[in-house]
This record gives sequence, C-alpha cells and structure tokens, in this order.
Amino acid sequence: MVAYANSSRHATITNPLAYSILALDFDIWAKSSKEVQKAHLNHFTVLLETSKFKRFNLKQRLSKLNLVRKLLFVLQTDLYTNDMIPSLVQTLGMYIRHHFVADVSIKPIVSYLAANLHEG
Repeated sequence: MVAYANSSRHATITNPLAYSILALDFDIWAKSSKEVQKAHLNHFTVLLETSKFKRFNLKQRLSKLNLVRKLLFVLQTDLYTNDMIPSLVQTLGMYIRHHFVADVSIKPIVSYLAANLHEG
C-alpha cells in the first residue's frame, strides 16, 4: 500500500496492486465518514506534492492506475454526497497539474465533458 515512514515527507506507494485494489476503490471510501473521505482524497496531495518521492509516485505508480478516469467516473455517479464534489474536483485538478498528458488526462476529460455538457 502506501508507506508513511515517520512523516508524509517519505510517503510512497510500495505495493501498487494492493494500492489499486484498496485505495482506488472509491465505492469503499464513499461509504466512510466525511472526515475519512477527505483524508483519503488528501493522501493524493501527500503522494504528489509533499513526499520527497513525489516524482516516483507519479511516474512509476499513479500514472499507471487510471486515476483520472476513476475520479471522472466517481463524479458521474452518486457515490459521494454533493458536499464532497469540490474535494473530488480539487483532487482531480491537483493530479492533472502534475500529469497533464494526452492519453492519461486530456482525452478522458474531453470525453467526460462531451458526454456531460449539454443544454438543460
């Protein structure tokens, strides 16, 4: 999963398979309390902005796990309450700022917008 050795400064994903099964199963996290949901979404910030292993976390771990697609899917469902949507969007935006790549970020967002932006 994610190793937090002494502080978030050393956070890294040590087991990508377990991480993808547990940490990226938003259905599980949506059933938890709001505080836990916010902590779960905040851990992406720790991995990508706080940790000294942020480059490794992005390039070797998170970039292969379709995080953008998963977050966009969550936004299309009613898994999270409306008051959690800003936190989801903030997490999505933070990830995109760090990994703005055509196949990983741009194409899924364009597809999402094309499918969900309509009059009325």
